[in-house]
Amino acid sequence: MSSSFSTDNSNLMLSDNAGKKSAAVATALSGTVAAAVLFLNHQHISQAALTAIRAYEGSLVKNPLRTKVMTGATLAAFGDYLAQMKEIRETKKEYSVPRALSFAAFDSCYRMFQHAAIPFIVMLGQGHVIHNLLSSIPLVTLSESSRAFTAAMERTFMYQFFLIPVIYYPIFFTFTGLMQGLNLKETIQRAKKSFFPCWKRNLIFWIPTQMIMFGLISENWQIPFVCVMGILWSMILSVVAGRATK
Repeated sequence: MSSSFSTDNSNLMLSDNAGKKSAAVATALSGTVAAAVLFLNHQHISQAALTAIRAYEGSLVKNPLRTKVMTGATLAAFGDYLAQMKEIRETKKEYSVPRALSFAAFDSCYRMFQHAAIPFIVMLGQGHVIHNLLSSIPLVTLSESSRAFTAAMERTFMYQFFLIPVIYYPIFFTFTGLMQGLNLKETIQRAKKSFFPCWKRNLIFWIPTQMIMFGLISENWQIPFVCVMGILWSMILSVVAGRATK
């Protein structure tokens, strides 16, 4: 009887070990299959993304202005949408279509201006002024290789301390105010109230962003780069000064 019991135990142990081995093999196979599927999907996604980027780059070459305007308008409206969704969750206000359209219209017009302005700023900002100014400081020595950095600084400062307060914000407050139903007097009052809070955030966000743009990004991709960064900026601007109220 003990011999029979021992044999049964051995059979049970062998059966249990076989089951564990089968489970381990099945787990390994399923993991391998899952990894292979993820790898193939990743390859397909990467290929699709690469194809899309090449198509977009071709559009930038063939139709640069149209591509930049459409990119800017789409991403500006998307940034405003994200900001409005945040407001709706917090305040239960309704989604404002005029507000979204005002952001898209403003960004379209501004990208047209930017398309012409950036090459002009690049031509003017060659880094000589800041390079010479810094070199005149005792114990400061700058090599010629630092010229790209000082050029990016000059271009960023021209943009942020001249174009933004003189051109960008007047266009922004005019477009978004009138398209949301404000008259001229109300538009000016809104601009007076919101200008400095917006510009302060503008300097904090865009000075490092434009230093990267002017210093590292090729000219064809500069406006698409700021359009993508503009999703975040549109959210900030929309929260600070997006909803025009009478």
